[in-house]
This record gives sequence, structure tokens and C-alpha cells, in this order.
Amino acid sequence: MYIINADDYGISEENNKAILEASKFGILKSTSVMVNTPYCNYDILQELLDNPDFRVGLHLNIYEFNTLKKDLKHNSKLYDNNGEFHNSFGYVLKNSFDKEFLEEVEEEYRLQIEEGLKHFKPEHIDSHVHMHAIPNLFKIVCKLAKEYDIPYIRTQFEKPYLIPDMKMFSKTNLINLIKVALLDTFTLMNKPIAKKYGLETNDYIVGVQYTANMDSNTLYYGYKANHKKGKLTEALLHPTQNQDKKDNYKEYLSLLDKNLLEKLQNEL
Repeated sequence: MYIINADDYGISEENNKAILEASKFGILKSTSVMVNTPYCNYDILQELLDNPDFRVGLHLNIYEFNTLKKDLKHNSKLYDNNGEFHNSFGYVLKNSFDKEFLEEVEEEYRLQIEEGLKHFKPEHIDSHVHMHAIPNLFKIVCKLAKEYDIPYIRTQFEKPYLIPDMKMFSKTNLINLIKVALLDTFTLMNKPIAKKYGLETNDYIVGVQYTANMDSNTLYYGYKANHKKGKLTEALLHPTQNQDKKDNYKEYLSLLDKNLLEKLQNEL
């Protein structure tokens, strides 16, 4: 099975509209919602929820925007004095063995899950910038997913693959290969945790190696490289209708690509 998921619903109105329009075309079957942003439009989201074949989940976020916590903690390690997140992946990884920091993360994740539950029943759970892949955060998310009856959690094992395009040799792609190696390692550590909590997960992912270079080609060849019969592969995109954001707009166009749709329909 091959699921193409749109991450970052709620990051902007242009992203929300892109996800809604792409959902009508047939390639996009799933999205993940950021509930701690001012752009999380539940009217548009309801149109997605009205489609029984479309999956809606939670995109937990401690990377940007604001905490949902009302009483801000003095000297928080998670957010600034205004309650805003400025956390890089490296910063969270470095602090992922700090008990106090992990307690703050669990509290924030719990608040975001409960905010989402006010509006919809999440079918899956993942996170912005793959933060939950960090093993000690993954344990927290598995615990909460079990508690709140969310059946599926994303993992990030991607087999590196080649595409017939010069962007394969770009500096961005070479840096992304380091991310792939790290996330693949974390996935091997995390899979037993998901199993322990009885959670479903994907077998492979597409979208890390070619981050910022995702299009119809990378989606198709990613599927070819990371798909096996009886296994679940999840591809992730960040589509927008904002043409100034060229990489994300290109991802939006790939979800409207008739040739890609026909290829996937013929092979799935």
C-alpha cells in the first residue's frame, strides 16, 4: 500500500487550500494537522473529514508557532518568554535526555492532542520536522497515542534511491542523505516501541532524501524503491498554492499530475 500524506495542514491558508484541492484529484489520501497555529482552518478541514476515504491525523509541533499552555513556565527549555517555539532538531535531540525537558514536551503534546480531539478523531500521528523520531520523544508519542486511542504512528525508514534527474547530485540531496541515515537508525530503535504499544506504523517512507526536491519523479521512483508487496509505504509532501514558495508549489503540482496518477493506479 502507498499512502501520500500532506504534512503541515494549518501552517498557512495557502497550504490548507492546496491540500483540499489536491484531495479531490485522487493522489493525495491523507493529511496531518498542526493545531497550534493561527491558520488551522477547521471549516476547510471539515470538507476533508467529509470524505470517508481521506485520512486526517495530527502533526505534533514543537518547532515553531506557540505553545498551547496557558500559564507559561518561567525559564522553560521548550519555548521562549512569549510562549513561542524556536527549536531545531539538533536542540531537541541534545535535550532529549533531560527529564524536565521531556516532561514539558509530553505536556505540550498532550495539549495538542486534546485540542485536535475537540474537532476530529485522529487516525494517525506524526510530527513537524520529524521531531518525534528522536527515540525518547517517540516513546512519549507512543504512550500518548495508546492513551488517546490513535492507532497509527509514523516511522522514517527510507531506502536511498536514484532518479533520472541532476538534482540527485545537488548539495541539498547530499545533506539529506545524512538525515536519512540518522532517521533510519532511529526507526530501527523505534519500531519495537511502536510494537510494544500495539500501534500500527509504516514500513517505509518517501520524502526525506529529496526534501526540497519532491515532485512527480521523486514520488514515483521513491515508490518503486521503497515499496514491497504487503508492506506500507508513506510518502510525505508539503503542498501550497503560494507560487513564491517554489519547492512546495512544485509538490502541489505533482499531486495534480495525471500521468503520476495513472502510473500509481496501474502499479498499486
